[in-house]
Amino acid sequence: MLKNSFSKDPMNRLSSWVGDDCCQWVGVKCDNVTGNVIKLNLRQNPSSNDVCFSESSMVSSGLSPTFIELKFLRYLNLAGNDFNGSKIPEFIGSMRHLRHLDLSRGGFAGPVPPQLGNLTHLKFLDLHVPFLCNGFGGLYTQSLGWASGLSKLRFLDMGSCIMSEAHDTFQVLLDLSYTGIYGELPGWLWNISRFQTLQVSGNQLTGSLPQHIVCDGCNLWLLDLHNNSLTGSIPHWLSHLETINVIILSANKLSGAVFEGENASSLLTGKNVLNVLDLDDNMLSGEIQVGDVYPDASLKILSLRGNNFTGPIRSQLCQFRSLRVLELAQNSLTGQIPHCLGSIQFDSDAGGLISQTGVEIAEIIKGIMETVAGNGAHSLIDLSSNHLVGTIPEELTNISKLEGLNLSNNHLTGVIPAKIGNLKMLESLDLSNNQISGIIPQSLSAIPWIVSLNLSNNNLHGPIPTGNQLQTLIDPSIYAGNPGLCGPPLPKKCRNVPPSTIEDEEDEDDKRERMWFYAIIMFGVGTGFWVVVGTLVIKKSWRDAYFRFVEKTAVKIHQQFKSGIRSTGVKKEIVYELSVYKYCPW
Repeated sequence: MLKNSFSKDPMNRLSSWVGDDCCQWVGVKCDNVTGNVIKLNLRQNPSSNDVCFSESSMVSSGLSPTFIELKFLRYLNLAGNDFNGSKIPEFIGSMRHLRHLDLSRGGFAGPVPPQLGNLTHLKFLDLHVPFLCNGFGGLYTQSLGWASGLSKLRFLDMGSCIMSEAHDTFQVLLDLSYTGIYGELPGWLWNISRFQTLQVSGNQLTGSLPQHIVCDGCNLWLLDLHNNSLTGSIPHWLSHLETINVIILSANKLSGAVFEGENASSLLTGKNVLNVLDLDDNMLSGEIQVGDVYPDASLKILSLRGNNFTGPIRSQLCQFRSLRVLELAQNSLTGQIPHCLGSIQFDSDAGGLISQTGVEIAEIIKGIMETVAGNGAHSLIDLSSNHLVGTIPEELTNISKLEGLNLSNNHLTGVIPAKIGNLKMLESLDLSNNQISGIIPQSLSAIPWIVSLNLSNNNLHGPIPTGNQLQTLIDPSIYAGNPGLCGPPLPKKCRNVPPSTIEDEEDEDDKRERMWFYAIIMFGVGTGFWVVVGTLVIKKSWRDAYFRFVEKTAVKIHQQFKSGIRSTGVKKEIVYELSVYKYCPW
């Protein structure tokens, strides 16, 4: 009996497996007409895709031969349970109605049975083995000829399975990540019209990507070749795939100007449905040119770290309204930071396709490089280690959902924006190694989640703000290289600067602008006064004409005033004397 093949069931998942009506058991589904069992789902969800199984996993010494009695089974999922290094049994190859088979993260070891090639209706096959499961020796195969008959297969994951001796590897596989494959990419790999995903990352592949392919009816939406030794340029045809959602070519040796010429009008536009473009750690060059961006452009992750890109950060990038990660660090970019970046929300909750792909990207946040799932990426702007100049745009403080901001190792001047505290979701802020001056705004202490801060090697001065989350950041190196700073956690004490009197929301630029405003007003008033008075003093003819005009006007007003009183019938004597004295003797 199937239940008895599991020696441990910590979560009592099989507690409902009693009685004769198996269609009512948890994890079992039957055909509504025939009553045959067509689905068995005992998947144990892990805390991470990197783990094999957990304390809540069921334990078995191997798949029971009683499985073969489920002749009409279409769906079998045993992922994440502990099968103690047992082999995948050959009899699974006789369950010919199977369309979905998932034995991943199950602690299986030994050869992949070629009898799996008998499952001609199979559309989904997942045998991937996380590294932590390889204590059992892992799965391996010396040939993939058995897969040539799986004509309906649309998803195949054999990640970390050992197949270094399999010479026919590339003919059928979609996921060959970390399998020990080496050598040049064969040309026939790119007959991709039948595949939707192609993942060959983490191997020792060399050679270049083909400059031309035939892709009639191609539905490829994920291409992941990262962490190999590929050379050459990124071909133009890649930017013309209408279905491509994810392109990850990072950690190779690719070169050339990827965003110039034909690619400039396609890769960074809304003509395709690209969600992720990761070209980190290559030798790509040229300017980052952006074509005409469509209003519905869906780009969410743009990662170009560690290349040789030059020129400015173009404001056209701000047209990608769905961006959540902008990684342009470690290049040779020049010019100023576009103010329009503040109009993008960088919403980390923006889901989309990357939440379904299992794509992993590398990001540096909190000063540490992490590999995270695409849907787990922090909302991030990283422009560090370039040649950027100018000030930090005040508009960046409008990005309320930003979680990481790194502008370090540039040539930025000016002050830290007074409203930096508006970035309520910020976890990491690095402004180190610039030429930023002024005080540290008190509003910085209002950011509740900040756990990584680096303001070192600038020209900051004044007391270090205290309170709230800043109280937990006690490493003096955060503020090192700023001789004008004082107060905890630095040993230098502040003198005659009561913390309560610090003008937190007013930086030195505001004060300077106010002083210039008042000076201009005073200059204007003084100039106007002396233009009139000075002229009267110097020109006697103008002075006489001016006083005659004043005397005539006064007389006219007096006459009109007297006639107005007579018309009201009021009998009253008014003595009105007008004397005009010319005090100046010249």
